Amino acid sequence: MQQQHQRDRNTRRVPGALPDPFAAAPETALVSHGIHSEELPIAGMTVGEVRRRLADRFDLDPDSEAFVDGNRVGDDHAIRAGQELLFGHRLGEKGSGPPPSLEIVGDQVVTESAEGTKTSMAVESFMAKAMPRWFAGSILPDDVKALFEWDRGAILVHQTPTRVHNCKWIAGDSVAGYGSSAKYTTVRIAMPYVIVLAVFIVGPRGRLALADSNECFFSNRPLRSVDDVLAYPALLNCSRFEDTENCPLSWICTQHLLRHTIDCEQDQSIRISRSVQALVTHLFHTGFNRSSETHELSSWFTETVNAKVDPRLASIETWQQATAEDPFFVEQVPWISTGLSLSQIAERICRLRELHCGGGAQRLQRIVANSALAAQPEQLEVPF
Repeated sequence: MQQQHQRDRNTRRVPGALPDPFAAAPETALVSHGIHSEELPIAGMTVGEVRRRLADRFDLDPDSEAFVDGNRVGDDHAIRAGQELLFGHRLGEKGSGPPPSLEIVGDQVVTESAEGTKTSMAVESFMAKAMPRWFAGSILPDDVKALFEWDRGAILVHQTPTRVHNCKWIAGDSVAGYGSSAKYTTVRIAMPYVIVLAVFIVGPRGRLALADSNECFFSNRPLRSVDDVLAYPALLNCSRFEDTENCPLSWICTQHLLRHTIDCEQDQSIRISRSVQALVTHLFHTGFNRSSETHELSSWFTETVNAKVDPRLASIETWQQATAEDPFFVEQVPWISTGLSLSQIAERICRLRELHCGGGAQRLQRIVANSALAAQPEQLEVPF
């Protein structure tokens, strides 16, 4: 179905090098806690403000101390651009012990908790519990938060944290709404957590390959559970369809995503990682235009603007201005809710894939990446 909708669509690719949406800006500083470390636009904020805003994102202990450029500071300390803010505990304090560890010893996977409790499991059994069958023995791409699979394919859930993105956006005075004649401008806008569902199907050679039914959503907080309800993304080229029952909720157009060399990759870990990276890069780096307004019912950017969910999102210009004033405002925006959880959306994608491919009822298996090491996979019945 997506191939039919993509037919005759003009390219969104913009000639020339595109800006890096993750590039550090003059107002950024480095924030670190444990395994987390990011350049973020926090210059001018106090340590207390940063602590409150990033509590979930960085898994901050309320009792952790703050250090700026190695010096202990209080919550009223203001951060300057280029500084390094570290949250942690001094050695010897409660909570400063080593994190849980996991290592492979011979044919056993051995884990040790912070309290020193050790458990072990055969590598073969560990992989069977930690991975669905399609990903057994594979290395997952960075930032994949959950996995779902069914008999003919799988879904990888990728999360991009809240950050400021440099994007190519259709210019207000562009005569063409899309295609090679469209005029673009560079915008700098903050986005909340961006959740991309990368859909993989089994190809003719029995290998997983990226499908054309990938979807995108927003969330105001990091994914904690597959029961988290997602919101529609206020982005151009994330399409809304008139047929809400038999079409995707928030489809990403990938007509011009170059995948041939990726699909030919023999190593599955490399093929999967490159596919996810290419999809996420395609979403953020290619030009956002008004193609969805022409070929589908609308884009979720237009729907968000029309819904007047927040005056700061009245236009791309007000979005930029709000970003400059407070990049984290996007985590308080009441984005248009899908009313569906992550697992329900995955089930929906599975159902649509099977219906459009002539399949029958299937069982969807979900495995949450963060908890797969400690729990058995849960089987979900998919209603058809």
